[in-house]
Amino acid sequence: MSYFSWAIKRAIASSWGWRLSARMRQPGCLVLMYHRVGRRNDPFPHLGVDQFRRQMEWLSANCHVIGPEMLRESARQPSRAKPPVLLTFDDGNRDYHDIVYPVLKQLGMPAVVFLSTDYVDHPRLFWWDRLYLAVQATRVDRVSLPWLPERRCSLRRSGKDRFIRACKQYLKSVPDDVKERAMDEIVLALRVPPSAFAVDRQTMNWNEVRATMDLTTYGGHTHTHPLMSKIDSGRLEREIRMCRDRIETETGMAPKLFAYPGGDLTAEAKTLLTRYGFDVAFSTIEGFNNGTTDWLEVRRVSAETTVPRTAWAMTKSCLTFAHLP
Repeated sequence: MSYFSWAIKRAIASSWGWRLSARMRQPGCLVLMYHRVGRRNDPFPHLGVDQFRRQMEWLSANCHVIGPEMLRESARQPSRAKPPVLLTFDDGNRDYHDIVYPVLKQLGMPAVVFLSTDYVDHPRLFWWDRLYLAVQATRVDRVSLPWLPERRCSLRRSGKDRFIRACKQYLKSVPDDVKERAMDEIVLALRVPPSAFAVDRQTMNWNEVRATMDLTTYGGHTHTHPLMSKIDSGRLEREIRMCRDRIETETGMAPKLFAYPGGDLTAEAKTLLTRYGFDVAFSTIEGFNNGTTDWLEVRRVSAETTVPRTAWAMTKSCLTFAHLP
C-alpha cells in the first residue's frame, strides 16, 4: 500500500475525516461481514482480537450500530454523520462466543450470527479449514491437482497460498458430492495423517448459542453449508427447512434472517426462503442498502484487518458526489 493510499485511509478513519466524508456517502445502511476473530495461537487465518476490539470501539464512536429489526427503517433514512451499521458474523465459529461476544457485551453492541446448524449439532471442521490444515501440515514439496494431474504446484513459501486458492476455486465450482470426494483426494495427495486435523472445537454448540442471545440474533446459513447452485431442488429445500427447524427448536425462535453460503444466491433459493419464513437474506455483494434494496439480496461490506482499511471499505461502498457543491 502506497503512502498516499495509507494517508487517505487514516484520514477517513479520523473523527474529523469521518464527519467530512458524510457528504460523500449516500444515505442508507451498511452491513459489515466478519468471519473468524482469533488470538495469536489460533491455527487458522483470522482477524486479531486487538484489531477487532479497535474496530468495535471505532464503530461505537463513529457509527450507529443497529439491531436487525432496524435494518429496513435505517436504510430509508437520510444521510447522517453517524451512519447505521449492522454487524454480521458468518458460520457460527466458536470464537464468537469466546472472543467476539464479550467485546460486544462490554460495548452494548448487537449483532447477527448465521449458523450452519449441522455443524452446531455435530461440531467438526468446515472443508476450507481442513484444506488449510492439510496444506500447512504437509511435507510434500510439489503436488498435482487431483482434478488436473498435469498441473504440478510448488508447496514452498507462497506456493501454499496459490495452491489453496486453486483448490478453493475448483471446489466451489463443482457439485457438493464431488467437492467432498475431491477434498479426500487432496488430503491423500498431501500425505497428511489424521493428527493434522486434531484441533480444538471450532464451531459453537447450542449452549454457547443460547448464552449469547441477549445481544445476538441468530439466522440461517443452511444445515450443512453447501452452495445453493450446486445442489438439487430437493436438497436445497431440506437445507433451508432443517436449518430453520433446528434453530427454532434450540433457541425457541424461528429465524427470519439468512445468509447465502459463499454468497451463492439463486432465484429458487429466494423463493424457498420466503416459503419457510425468512424475510431478509444477505449476500456477499459489496455495497450499501437503501429504500430500493431487494431484501433477499442484502449487500454487505467485508471488514478489513485495520480500522482505517475498514473505514475506507465502508466509505467507498456508498460514495456519491451528489451532495458536493
